[in-house]
Amino acid sequence: MAQERIKKLHLIYGCILSLLLIAVAIALIVSCLHIYNSGDRPYSPTSISAHFQSVSLLVYAAIAAVIGGIALHLILPLPADRPKGVKDDLAMLRHQQERAGSLTGAYAQGAERKQKERRLSKCICCILFVLLMIMPSLYFMDTDHFSVADLNEDVIRALIYSLVPAIFGLILSYFCKLFCQQSIRQEIDIWKEAIKEGCVSPTPQTSASVPDRRIFYARTIIGIIALVFIIVGVFNGGAMDVLLKAIAICTECIGLG
Repeated sequence: MAQERIKKLHLIYGCILSLLLIAVAIALIVSCLHIYNSGDRPYSPTSISAHFQSVSLLVYAAIAAVIGGIALHLILPLPADRPKGVKDDLAMLRHQQERAGSLTGAYAQGAERKQKERRLSKCICCILFVLLMIMPSLYFMDTDHFSVADLNEDVIRALIYSLVPAIFGLILSYFCKLFCQQSIRQEIDIWKEAIKEGCVSPTPQTSASVPDRRIFYARTIIGIIALVFIIVGVFNGGAMDVLLKAIAICTECIGLG
C-alpha cells in the first residue's frame, strides 16, 4: 500500500478513535451526574453497575478501537519520515551520523564524551527518581497509616507524601531532558565542524535506528503485559476491591453522597 494511503488511513482512524473517546468521556460524566443525583447515598456497587450498563457498549467499543489502532500500527506502520517544520535534534544527529559515517581524531573523542555525559545524566536521574519514590512506597505499604477513624487526614497525608516526591522527580526529569538536548546540540556542532574539516571516515553507521525499534518493541510488550494484568484483575475480583475503596474515599473523605 502506498505511503499516502497509509497516512490517510491512520488519519481517518485517529479521528474516529478521538471522537469515540470523547463520546465515552461525555457518557461517563453524565452517568456520574445521574448517580450523584439519584439519592442521599447514591454511590454503591449496585448503583454504579446499573448505570455502567447503559454506557458499557460504548466503553467496550472504545477499548476495541484502541486495540484495533495498535494492530493497525503494527500491520501498517506510518512512514518513518519526519514531519516538515518539526525540529528534532536527535533525528538531526542521526542524519549527520548516517551522512558522514564516523568521526576521527579529537572530534571522535568529543562526540563520545557528549554521549557519555547523556548516559550518565540519565542514570543519575533514574537513580534519584527511584530514591524519591522509596519514601511514599514504604508509607503506602504500612497499613497502620490508614485508619477508619480518621480516613480524611490519612488520605491527605498520603497525598502529601506521594505528590511532593513526584513533583521533585518530574522537575529533575525535566532538567535532565534539557541537559540531554543541549548535549545533543553540542554533539551536532561537533559533527558539523568535523564534516567541514574532513575529519570523518566514509564508513556509514547503519545501527543508528536500532534503538528506536527496540524501544518500540519494549513499549509494546509492556502494554500487552499491562492489559493482561488488567484483565486478570477484573476476573479475580481486584477491580471490585478498587471500586469499593473508591466509593469509600468519595463518601467518607471527599464527602460526596
